Amino acid sequence: MPLSHAGKYVCPIIIKKLKDYRILPRIGYITSDNYGANDTLNSHLSNELSIRGIKWDSILHRGRCFGQAFMTAGS
Repeated sequence: MPLSHAGKYVCPIIIKKLKDYRILPRIGYITSDNYGANDTLNSHLSNELSIRGIKWDSILHRGRCFGQAFMTAGS
């Protein structure tokens, strides 16, 4: 894992792992917390997948972690 958790640094690692497991064309949804780097990650993923001819909308395919959303709403 890179020193920075910024989405642009994490994206190549995710792409590599999806390719390693041969599931890159089957990527569906990503569930993550509300940390801003996750939005950046999804945006970079969308761009990288688009280059490979895979349609993947970074907003439509982003699931928010219900537990965190629930706790945040309660505070």
